[in-house]
Amino acid sequence: EIALDNARQTGVVGRYHPISGDALEADFGGPYDLILAANLAHHFDEPSNVKLFQKARAALKSSGRLALIEWVSPSSDAFALTVLATSARGAIYTLKEYSKMLRTAGFRNVRRLDTGDFGRWIITAVR
Repeated sequence: EIALDNARQTGVVGRYHPISGDALEADFGGPYDLILAANLAHHFDEPSNVKLFQKARAALKSSGRLALIEWVSPSSDAFALTVLATSARGAIYTLKEYSKMLRTAGFRNVRRLDTGDFGRWIITAVR
């Protein structure tokens, strides 16, 4: 609901399409110019992330982009322990690990933007 309120406030609600359900099972629809996955990938192991990224890639237009907002190691040790304690298969990945998963899923031009926010980065990749 917060994201939907933010979309309304910024005037992009007509272009905002949240998808509920299990990210590994839900139909993503598409094609989209951009898929934003915020604070999601660290909950999954590497094979599950590759599957997730492949699904996202299939839902993008030919020049579409995937943007991940994620914690990237080295990050807060306390947060890494929280992920380990609350997720059966999650992890705090390095940029190299995210790059490898994205490239395995077929993405190219993997880039990162450092937000300066306690290890949280935006990672983008082109279909």
